Parts: sequence; C-alpha cells; structure tokens
Amino acid sequence: MRQNTMQLIVLSRGDGLYEKVCRDVSKESMRASVKKARSLCEAAVLMRTAPHSVVVTDDDSLPVVTELIMSAEGEDGFVIPDRGNAEEEVAFIRYYIRMHLGDELNLETLSRKIGLSPNYLCTLFHKETGISIRRFIEKSRLEKAAYLLETEADLIADVGKRVGLPNPSYFSKLFKKFYGETPRRYRASRRISSGG
Repeated sequence: MRQNTMQLIVLSRGDGLYEKVCRDVSKESMRASVKKARSLCEAAVLMRTAPHSVVVTDDDSLPVVTELIMSAEGEDGFVIPDRGNAEEEVAFIRYYIRMHLGDELNLETLSRKIGLSPNYLCTLFHKETGISIRRFIEKSRLEKAAYLLETEADLIADVGKRVGLPNPSYFSKLFKKFYGETPRRYRASRRISSGG
C-alpha cells in the first residue's frame, strides 16, 4: 500500500522554525515535504496544490490556518484566495477581519498578515466593495458588538474590548453614531429577558 507524502507548510517570517521542521522531518525519516510560506495567502495557495497539507506556525495565525484547512476541505464553503482573483482576495480579507475583530486591525497589520502590499490591499478592497477597509472594520466591529449586547451578559466595556474597541467612551460614541443609541440603551431595548 502506497502512502501519500504529507506536505508540511511552515508559516513563518524567519528561518528558525522552518529549519527546525526540516531537521525534525529528516531525523524522524518522515515521508513529508516541507515548504515555507511567508503569509496566510501563500499558505492557502500551497494548501490548494497539495491535498495532504499540514500547516505549522510560530505566530498567532493558527486559528486562521485551522479555518483555511477546513475551507480547503470544503466544510464551510469559504473560498481559498487565488492570487490575481480580486473577488477571492477580497473574500479572504473580509474573512480574516471578521475572525480578528478583537485584534489590532490597521492597514499595516492586515497587509503583513495577509501578504498584500498596503496600497494594493486598500485599492483592491475599495474597488471591489465600494467602502474603505477602515469603514468595513468599524462596521464589522459594531455589528458584532450589537450581537454580543443582545446575546451575552458581558459588561459593556468588555464587549468593546472583545471587538477591538477597548476605550469605553470611544466605543459608546461610535456605537451611538452607528445605531442611534448608546450600547446600554441598545441592550435594554433589544435583549431578550432571561427571566431574571
């Protein structure tokens, strides 16, 4: 019975983890090839080319990598971005933002994590969606905050932190501008009473 060779994709900016994985593979005489990816998009492209891929990472990208693996297997219908396909790249950018609302999300961070230049990222997103990345992030954070206010009992300040708006007064101001009422009033008017 012939075994398929596994492809290990090392998602890392430096060479340390990549070299360690290569050493471990040769030491264990594993049937695996090792490839290096410098961005999530690059890892996704490599996964698309090899059905038996495992991603190894040295940063906080593991949850997104896990989602990419699920997507590669078609479990949630998410499209792994194909370089040069603007629609797929923007779908990936939106997906990444929604998965990281509580993180620092600015153009430089997104550019580095997704693997596209800041200028291209900004232009592409606006051209495809009609809104800026900054506006999309803000809108996504506030929509998630509204959902959390309706469904969870966290303190309002904690909801703000969970969606990447840790300053309570700024969170309230932005929320009121978007929904027309403060987070407290919004919660009181929409939350389903749990009997207590």
